[in-house]
Amino acid sequence: NTTDAYVSGFDINMRPGSHHMFANVNPTAQADGFAVCGPNDSSGGILWGSQSPTEDDVNDPAPENAGLAAHVPANSQAVVNFHVINATAKPILRETWLNYFYIPASKVTGIRGNVLLYGGLGFQITPGTNATYQYSCSPDRPVRILTLASHMHAHSTRLTMWKVSAGQPTMIYESYSWQNPVNFSFDSAHPNNPTPDRASQTPGAISGQLVLQPTDTLQWECAIDNTSDVTLTFRNEVYTGEMCVVAGTAVPADDPMSPYDFTCGRN
Repeated sequence: NTTDAYVSGFDINMRPGSHHMFANVNPTAQADGFAVCGPNDSSGGILWGSQSPTEDDVNDPAPENAGLAAHVPANSQAVVNFHVINATAKPILRETWLNYFYIPASKVTGIRGNVLLYGGLGFQITPGTNATYQYSCSPDRPVRILTLASHMHAHSTRLTMWKVSAGQPTMIYESYSWQNPVNFSFDSAHPNNPTPDRASQTPGAISGQLVLQPTDTLQWECAIDNTSDVTLTFRNEVYTGEMCVVAGTAVPADDPMSPYDFTCGRN
């Protein structure tokens, strides 16, 4: 793109066996094609992605989200991080489709940022360990959370999130599937299931807008049962590594046109 562009929606599809697909914005374009990722390939942020076979956000029905878009600086490049797991005895086809929908700059009302909260960077989970691991982070400025999803691997059985204000926790999200985690939206147009059920493995989340102040924290935990014969560390292999990650999108609540990414890492 020779000029700044803004993306207001997307449609993503992936073949069976796909674990996740993230598209990053690289503000310094490199040669097209397959290559080893460089240190700047994701410096422009994530241009949406998916952990489910189908993910779309083409016409957001929430009126408060009208005009929100991701910013793609001029002369940028998309870098695709596509993770596929073949758990079968036969070859499978690795394929993903990405369709992005642009919006004129004159209609942009806010810049979407990313929520990426990494838990378990120091994992050393020995075989036979069944434990729960807890983490928390606070934003540097008021932020309205638009979407949240868990990112776990095969030995994780649950990821739960809370908003903690003045020491009082409120559960906002719970998911049980590492293969197809639910991506919940928090706005006036998406009613969520408010009562997750662990017995039936029914995920859930609160409904309505979700705003975090710098005095609040987002706390999350993962229940992990290492039934394997290897020590699990924080790495991409889903059967021999583990992650306790919160992913999503957000927009600044104080100045929507001033971009902000809510990110942190915890050991």
